[in-house]
Order: sequence, then structure tokens, then C-alpha cells
Amino acid sequence: MESGFWPTQHTEIADALFRNVQSHQESTTTGPKKPKIALLTQTVVPSPVIQFVLPARLRSRLQNDVVFVGERSLVLREIVMGSYLEDVSVNSDFDADIMAVKAIYLYGDMPLDIQMRLGIQEDSSGPAYTGKDLPDHLLVLTLDSKELVFLYYRDDDEKRNGRFTHFRRPLPSDVSIVERFGRHLAVDPKSRAVAVAAPANFFGVFLLRSPEDLLSQVKKESLDPIFEERFFRLDGDILFMEFLYPEAENENKIILLFIISKGSDTLAVSYVWDSADTLRQARPKVISTKLPGVCRLPSLVIPLTKSTSFMIVTTSLLILASHCTSPDMRFTRQPISEIDTSLPMTWAKWTRPYRHQKYNKSHDDIYLCREDGVIIYVNISNNGSINGVHVLGSLDCDVDRAFDTIDFSDPSHGGDLLIAAGNTGNGGLFISEPRQSPTCVQKFENWAPILDTVLVPPSEESAQHEQSMKAHTNGNGRLYGCSSSANGRGAINEFRYGYEAQIGWIVSLEDLSSARSIWCIPDFSDEGTYLLVSDPLTSTLLYLSRSNGGEIYAVDDLNSALDTSAQTLAAGYTTEGVLVQVTSNSVCLAVPENPSLNHVSSFQIDQNVLISAVNGRLALFAVVIRSDHGIALKVGKIKLFEGCLGSAFLGDIVDLNEVPTSLLIEEINNEIFIFIGLGEGHIDCYQLLGLETHYIGRYTLELSDGDLLKVIDSMVFLTWPGRHHAALFCGLRSGVLVPIDIQFNMESSKKTMKTTQHPYIKLGHTVVKVSKKDKSVLTTCGSGFWCISNFETTDASNFDLNEVWITDQDNSAYVQKSVEVFTVVDAPGNSSSTTLDGSLVCISEGQLLICSLDRRAKAIPRKIEMPGGANRIAYSQYLQSLIVAYTATETVKITGTGNSKLYTRPYLDFIDLETHQSSLSPSQQGSQDKGAPKLWRPSGSSGEKITCILDWIPEHDGQKYHFIVIGTARRSREEKGRIIFLHTRRNTADPGQIECSVKYIHPFDGPVRAVAAYGECTLMVAAGNDIVPIEPDIPKRKKQWVPSARFKLTSPGVSITVHDTFLYVSTARESLVVLKVVENKLELYAHDGARLESLSHYHIGGESKLVLASTRGGKLSLFSETGITNTDKLLTPAVAEANIPLSVIRLSPCPAHPLLPASTVTHGVTADGTIYRITTINEKEWQLLRFVQNLCSRDSLVSPFLSARKRRWTWTDIMPQSNKPSQMHVDGDILSRLVKHGADRLRDILDGNATRSLQVDASAAFPLRTCMEIFEEMAREVFGEITLHDNNTISYFMRWLQKLLQPRI
Repeated sequence: MESGFWPTQHTEIADALFRNVQSHQESTTTGPKKPKIALLTQTVVPSPVIQFVLPARLRSRLQNDVVFVGERSLVLREIVMGSYLEDVSVNSDFDADIMAVKAIYLYGDMPLDIQMRLGIQEDSSGPAYTGKDLPDHLLVLTLDSKELVFLYYRDDDEKRNGRFTHFRRPLPSDVSIVERFGRHLAVDPKSRAVAVAAPANFFGVFLLRSPEDLLSQVKKESLDPIFEERFFRLDGDILFMEFLYPEAENENKIILLFIISKGSDTLAVSYVWDSADTLRQARPKVISTKLPGVCRLPSLVIPLTKSTSFMIVTTSLLILASHCTSPDMRFTRQPISEIDTSLPMTWAKWTRPYRHQKYNKSHDDIYLCREDGVIIYVNISNNGSINGVHVLGSLDCDVDRAFDTIDFSDPSHGGDLLIAAGNTGNGGLFISEPRQSPTCVQKFENWAPILDTVLVPPSEESAQHEQSMKAHTNGNGRLYGCSSSANGRGAINEFRYGYEAQIGWIVSLEDLSSARSIWCIPDFSDEGTYLLVSDPLTSTLLYLSRSNGGEIYAVDDLNSALDTSAQTLAAGYTTEGVLVQVTSNSVCLAVPENPSLNHVSSFQIDQNVLISAVNGRLALFAVVIRSDHGIALKVGKIKLFEGCLGSAFLGDIVDLNEVPTSLLIEEINNEIFIFIGLGEGHIDCYQLLGLETHYIGRYTLELSDGDLLKVIDSMVFLTWPGRHHAALFCGLRSGVLVPIDIQFNMESSKKTMKTTQHPYIKLGHTVVKVSKKDKSVLTTCGSGFWCISNFETTDASNFDLNEVWITDQDNSAYVQKSVEVFTVVDAPGNSSSTTLDGSLVCISEGQLLICSLDRRAKAIPRKIEMPGGANRIAYSQYLQSLIVAYTATETVKITGTGNSKLYTRPYLDFIDLETHQSSLSPSQQGSQDKGAPKLWRPSGSSGEKITCILDWIPEHDGQKYHFIVIGTARRSREEKGRIIFLHTRRNTADPGQIECSVKYIHPFDGPVRAVAAYGECTLMVAAGNDIVPIEPDIPKRKKQWVPSARFKLTSPGVSITVHDTFLYVSTARESLVVLKVVENKLELYAHDGARLESLSHYHIGGESKLVLASTRGGKLSLFSETGITNTDKLLTPAVAEANIPLSVIRLSPCPAHPLLPASTVTHGVTADGTIYRITTINEKEWQLLRFVQNLCSRDSLVSPFLSARKRRWTWTDIMPQSNKPSQMHVDGDILSRLVKHGADRLRDILDGNATRSLQVDASAAFPLRTCMEIFEEMAREVFGEITLHDNNTISYFMRWLQKLLQPRI
């Protein structure tokens, strides 16, 4: 202290680094050892950004597939239900960025009769395939790892799972970034060649094998498409590269066009050669032509099918270039006059619509899409001239390179299917009909770019059952992120994970609000669906027609045999198209195609059906009847023979001693079983043998809570072909779901079953209903909806439990309501892609919802639209509300001049978590109409930007105060930063509204970047390069900090957190800096010492004093503060480092994983919308996981590209090494691929032969143990003594790994 003031300290980080280098090197040998802690990273939400989209039938000719290409993965989707894209498969094992992608038509230009001959040809070396089973296309793509990849998709025998078959060709190594191959990719229109080019100077041509050879390879499930290759050099920067269509009289020509920039000129350079020549023999004819000045920077270059020409697209012109194979190239200009070209918008992508072959001979139509979504239709005549340019409207979405048309015809519409997406904003599937604006029929959610996130903690009043579900579902709170887009609009996204059920139809059914059951029955004569809805008194038959635009109506047919005046207990349909309805007094059979066959079997007057079950595939039904003689079970058979329809009961009746509550008929390996659920948790099993029903045994549920009711309301069976094992899931009326394994002994004369009950799951307090969909189970309880999937065939307790989220593309903020009843539409054998197969049908609060249910779990955002681009978000525990900062631009006209000015201001809003609406109270100020109050929002000055938000509750003498603290930055004023204190509270008259007013404003010389609370009444502010403590004016409290008590950094602080007396600051150029408060003075305590741009950090603490920091370039560093002294303030070297593809801009804490309670879990969010889960693991866990990861990286099935990129694998590459911080990292994405392949694949990887195939590194001794022995020893270190058999050890590890890597948000 000098003269009563604290002097300003100017400590340079760089100086401290150089002063401590030598002492740090000396202390590394004598100081305390760094802890052995590693990082496990995993992608839980991949980026929604779509780079490319293109139609490519990669599976078969009958499956209309579309490929969505992201940064490092591709998603295969299929057109179903007329105009809906459903996920099929995801391929994310490239381990590199995708640079370009194209589709290759396998049949080239072969005539149809030759295609059919090749398609049905049998191959003696493999299975016989028809043309319907073979793919129409191959996909070719380039990776930034300098690789050219060809691939297609092969389904398995059951058409449920499959895999990509690929061929990899390394590209030449580059000496600079401008010479890296892969930037440009082109495919010859006749599928004869593929060209790959660098951004400048170099390109390569790959001749493909003949279609006959390629189809033969596909039949053998192999791929080697390249026949010959050659690389060329040209002078200039390559702007575009395309193959041109040859003239009809010279079809053997191959023409490769380049648009290059050379100095101030733009040139069109064509390489022409004969396809009959090999590349080594060919001497391409090179034709170079200077383009007109207006073509200097073209937006697009489009090869035309007529006259060997191409079209150049600029902002306002269409230029047709003809006679491209001669030096006398001709150019024709056509202005784009029907749209506004004053804005600096470029044309992003083009596509060619699918037309009839006869039409294509005389026309060449082109769709052009601008980056703002405006599309035009260009019609080109047979002679290569433009007949017309038609403006079709706007898609209302941002478009980059993802735009194409889909080859599909649907009776409900006669237009083209367009698909568009971009880096920001939503994409969509559109129907473009003649003379009409495009209509969006499906949205593709895009939450990028993410600018800030916040985690809303779960409610403290969580019920016990919610806590017990955390091992299976997402119980970590609610994660929100704010985003912006190129068009100035923004949104708040709530990230959820599970299965999306997107609403296709909503029908109000107020008269059926008391519905208790619903069944879906396909119409075999038409592409429609019957819906049978039942309430306690009546039944209603509805019909949904696909041919009439999705019209739904009630069926009132006097010839129908169905009884609508009684409650339906069970319903279904047989494979012969017979509708089955069981009521309390009859069994009704109806054939809609032939009403004369309808049949009704009534029970006796003294008989009453209590419950029933129908198995349509077996044509069986079972009923439990109460009569004067007691309760009995009857099994009936439905028969349709020679025009006669009827039903007959099989064998004698079975007397029951208890009233059953559920009934089920199942077939297990051609054996028919009947399961009866009873009120006291009993399950009786019977077997149907011919005409006799045999009792197998009884099982009783065991619940640890004796107060829970054991009444079984519903049951679901899952079976696997060739196994006598089944999984049974019981839904109880007490909100409990019970999984049971059942093993049948079929060898002995007396059939028995062995049951194993697993720990039950408490889903809620009301009845649990279960239903089967393929190999998964859907279940509801109260307002919750879940899907159970990814079962292990020998263990019913090993599964994934994810929530089902019902969404509405017309209402992105749709709030899911409770589902009273639901069912899933089964797929009949002769169904088509336009039916509702696999759809979810449910009734929710008086509405009938028909939804398309996804096949795989994924991120499902709930979007809240904002008036401007949202850039900051926080959560106020005091207000129970989200706080959102966004920026909006308004236009103000200047009177008398005709000009206008744009003002961009920041605004603040409060969003209610339940209604997703603004909570700000309306204000009469500024409103001319006193009856229409205007919503007042806190706003800043023009050009100002909100950089940070803090919900702060200071405390003094037991008195608490609440403030919303806002930090801002401005450029053009003396006060470049401000801290604004807002006083907020709930309106006493209307608690749903929030009142807000400005309390204090604190100006700063530098822009404010971050703020954090310190102690009871202090804020630490990062303003400019300074860390400044400030205190609000609180009555009866003395100031503790003098104005000069600040710390000067060498670069601005972008993020601050406080722990005890320590400040952790992420800086713009010096990575992480740790300050300590000593006698109300800030001093440097520790720092990273690396000149890196830090983005975010999170203080973990613990015995090892850990801090996780992220820097630009995708680097995550785990630092430890152990060993920090007055002479050694360096945090380096890091304990662990992880290098991920993109930079993490925000680190948010979340609860620890149930399997690793001692670990710390954080969410890392990148700007492109990717969410990583980052987990700290101990040394033993790291050794086991890293060992398995290294083995998987070498495996050609789990990591086909990683394994191929490394030619020589040694034991040093396999055994975990801890020499460098980067080696203390486990890539969870590689392990996730292993989980998909299952325990058998890991067993093959650990086989003893793998040990002998590894090369011995001269610097490492060859281990005396096999990989299996090393794995067992590491597993014992982590899990203890599990079993003595390696088979069980592998299974246990895979179950543990599956639960560890299950995506959770």
C-alpha cells in the first residue's frame, strides 16, 4: 500500500513464463507427481449441419434412399409414406472430414434390357441376386485425410441391420494446402470416370471398371472400382471442375472441364480424350478459352445435356457456353430479371429434376437455388437455348451446398420433391408443383451455430422413481442453447435425446376422449388404414385414406360384422385380411373386401368375457370367460377355407382360480405359448399342443417395496430366431416396469421354463402400458413415454431406455402431453413405402395423433423462436426463468430524404420454462392504443452487444438482494463497456409475469467480456485487459476494494469462474490464468504459459485440484494445481489432453455418471452444434479403455479407415502409454462403434492370433501374454473378480461399456 492506496500491478504472463521455465524444469524431477487422470470424450449430439444431400439408391433399386452428408459422417434416409424421410443408418467411422461427395450410377447408360439381364444373373461364387436387390448407385467421396472412398450399403438377411461396404484409395501427399487433393470431385455422366482435383495446379482422373464388373463385385459383397488412374498438372487456381456430356455422334468422348483463375483472367480449360484409350496411352486434347469479364467469379457452372455445352451462373446473369470442344466457344447471355438482384446474394446450388426419358431428349430443365432460399426454374431447349426462366418463390431457409431433387412420384401430388439445407437455420423437404410456391412437408432441425449454453438443474422435489431411473434415462437437468442464423433470426433450443415421433396428422376426437384402447388394421385392398377405437361402453371404426389426401372418417357400414355398441377387449387382423374383434359377448370376424364372408360367434347368455388376446399372424385368439361355473380360458382358431369364414375353439377349456388382468399369445421357435398375468403378481404359462393346452408353470413377481401393487396390466414378449430364450416385460398398475428373462427347456418330454427377474424400474405412480414395435418395446406411464431398445439376447436387463418425444413441425415449441392410449401400425407382407407401416398412433387429451416414429435415438431439440439472433443465455434460480440476450435490427426512415437507417440493438427477455413464452410484464408506455399494451423489453444502445449475464444474489447482514447483472461491449464510445444491474421480481398480481427495472450502471474504459460473483457482495469483471472488482451500493456496508485493486492481463479475459479465493480466467491469447485474492489484492497464482486462445474452462477441484480448459483448435486440457509454488507457477504439462475435431466454446457441468460416481462429467458444446460428454476417469479405467480403443483402431471392421492409414502396428501402439498428456485420452466414439458390433467382435479382436500378427518394436519388449490375458487382468483391476471365464468377462465389460457410453443429455 502506498499513500493509502493499493498500487496497480502490471504482471506480464509472458515474463512469468520465461522466468519460471528453468525452475519448472528443475521442479519436474523433484516436485510432486502429477495425478494419473485421463479424459473420456464422446459425441452425444452430432452436429446438425448438412454439407451435401443427394439421392442415391445405395441398398437396392426399390429403396428410395437419400444421403445426408455432415462434416464427418453420413446419414442414409429413405422416402416413406409418400413424402417423409426416415433414418435408416449412420456411418461415422471415417475419422476425417468429408470434403466432397458424388453419386455414381452403376448401370451407366446401358439399355434397360441389358440392365435386367445383369440384375438377374446368378453368380456361382455367391448368392443369387435379382436386380431389385442390387444398388443403383455407388457413393464416392473425398476425405481431408487424403483419401478417395467408394461405398454402398448392404442389408442383412432380415433387412433390419446392415453395413457399408467400401473401397479406399489414398491420394497423393500434398506439399501445401492449395495442392491437397479432394477439394473438387466430379463424375462422368456415363459413369466411366471420376476426377479429383486440388484447389490449384493438380488433378487426377480415375477410370472405373465396366458396369458388369462392378455389379459382379457387389454381388460378391466386395468393391474395387478403379481400373486405371493418372495425375495431371495445370497452371491456375481451380474454381470448378465438371464432366461435360459428349455429342450424340461422339459418345466415346470424355470431356473434363475446368474453370480456372489465372492472374486477372478466368479461363475455361477442357481435356478431351477417347474412352477406348487407356489413360496411359491417351493424349488428352487441351482446349483453353478466356471467359467474358462478367464470368470472372461465377457462382455455379452447370453441364448441360445438349450440344456439349455448359451454363455459367452469376449473381444476375445466365451465360450459355456452346461448342466447348472447339477453340471457337460461343457465349449467350440471359439476364435474371424477375428477381431482386440488388442484394449481394450468390447462387448456391443447382439440380436437375427427374423427367420422362422422351421429355429429356428435347429438354434440359434446371433448378437454381440462391443462398437465401430463392429458387428459379430454367428450361433449356434441344438446341441449347434458354426457353424460359421462372421464379418459383422462396424455400424460406438458408442454403449452402445441400440442394437436390428426389426421384419419386406420389399419387397425392404431381410435383417435384426438393430437399434443401444449410449451415444455419432449418432445412426441409419441399413439394414444388407447377405454378405454385414450394410447400414444406418435413423440416430438418438445425440448431447451429450455438453461441452459448446453460444447464437448468433438475427440480429438488424429484420423486424417488425419477432418481431410480437415472441409470437408464436422462436425469441430468435440461440443457438449453441459444443460436442465430444468417437471416437475423434466432432461437432457444432445449436439447433432448430419444426417439422422435413427428406428428403427421392431428384429428380432434372430443367424442372419444374416454378411449381406453386403439388398434390399427391395414386395408389390404387400398393404401389406407382402419383405426378401431374403444371406450368402456362403445367402439368406433375409423378409416384413414391415403388416396384422398389423408382424409379420416368414421365407417358406418350396415354390412360390417363389427360390434360398435360394445367395448372392444382385443382386436387384430390375420395374414389373409380378416379383421378380428373380441367383445364381452362375441367374436366378430370381418373381411372388408368381401362382406359376405363376415361372421359373428356369440357366447352364451351366462358367459362374459373378462379379457382377451388376438395373435393375427397365428390366426389365434384367447378369451377368459366368467360364467356360473367359474373362470375359464378358451383358445380359438380363425379359419378361412373355400369361401367360408368361421372360428372354432381348440380342445377343452382350462379352469382358472383367479381373475386374470392380462393375456398374451406368443410363438417361440414354432411353439405356441399363452401367458396370463394375475392380480397378485403371478404369471401362469401354458403351451398349446395341437388341440390341447398344457400347463407349464407359474412365476411370481418379487418387489422390494411391499406397498407396491403387483397387478399386471400388460405384457410384451421379445423373442429371437433359433433361441429358446425370451424377454418378458410386465407393466404394473403401480407404475413399475419389470424385465424378466425366460429360458424354456424343450428337450424333455415335460416342458419347463426358468425365469430370472431383473431389478424393476419405477416409471411413475399410474398404470404402465407396454407394446411391441419390431425388436423394441414402447411404454407409457402418466405423462412419460419411453422406448426400450438395443437388447442383449441373453440378458433382459441390458437395454437402452430412451424417451419418446412427440414433435410438431408446425409448432417447434410443442409441449408433449400425456398419452392415454397408443399402438403401432404393423407392416403387412405386401405393404408399400406409402403406407403407415411403423407409425405411432396415439390419443392425447382428446386428439388423435398419427406420428412417424424414428428407427434410432437422436437429439431432438425443442425450439423457441426469438425476434433476433440470440447470443447469450442464463438461468435464474430466483425467478425460475431463462434469461436470453438477443440482437435485433430495425429500419428507421429519415423523413424528407427517402433514405433509411439500420439500428442494431441488444434486447433482454425472460422465457418461462413451461409455456416457453416471454414473462415480461406489458407496459403502456409508447403505445398509442391504451387497450393494447406494448411488451417492454430491456434494451441497449445501438451498436452495443450483451456479452455476459449473471443471476446474482448478494447478501449482507442476513439480508439478501437479487440482481440480474448484464455486461456489454461497445466500439465507438469512450465508455466501451458497461455493467448494468437490473432489479427483477415476479408480479404479485400475476406471478406469471416478471417486472424489470434498471438499478445501477457501472461504466468501464474497456469492453466487458465476463463477470463472476466473488464472496458475498463483490463482482469480478473482465473489462478490456483488466480484472476489476466492483461492489454495488448496499446500505450500511463499507467498501472493501479500492479503485486501483485490479489485475492487468496481457490479453482480454473471456470467461471467469470463482472458487474460494481463486479466480480462474480464460484469456484471449494466454490460455488459462489463475489469480488469487490476497489481502483484497489480486495476485498471479498460476497460468498455463501457452500462447493459445482460450474459450472456456471448468473448475473440477478435488484432491488433485483439477481444471478443465478448452482452447481454439479443438484442444481440451486437464490441468492440476498440485505443485504450484511461489517460484513455479506453471500449470503445464497438462495431466491429460484431448484433441477433438472442433473447438469447445462452452463447458457446462452435469451430474456424474451412475457407473462412475467418483468421476466428473461436463458437456462441451461447439459452434456447429456438436455436444461432447467429457468424463474424468482414473488410471485403471484409462488403461482398460485405452487398451480396447487401441485394439479397435487396428480392427478393420470397427475402424476401417484408422486401421488402413497405419501400415505398421507394434505393441507400443497397442499397450497404453502415459508419456504424453495426449495419450491420457480415450475416444468414446471409437468404443461406441465397438458396442454396435457386440461382444462377439471384441472376442475376435482379443483372439490369440492378434498377438502374433503384431510387429515387435525394437524399443519395447515383446509381451509374454496374449491380448486376452492382458484384457482379463485390466478388467480385474477395474471390476474386481467377476468370473473365471473370459467369455463372461467380455460380456460383463460390454454391458458396462454400453451403459457407460449411452448418450445422455
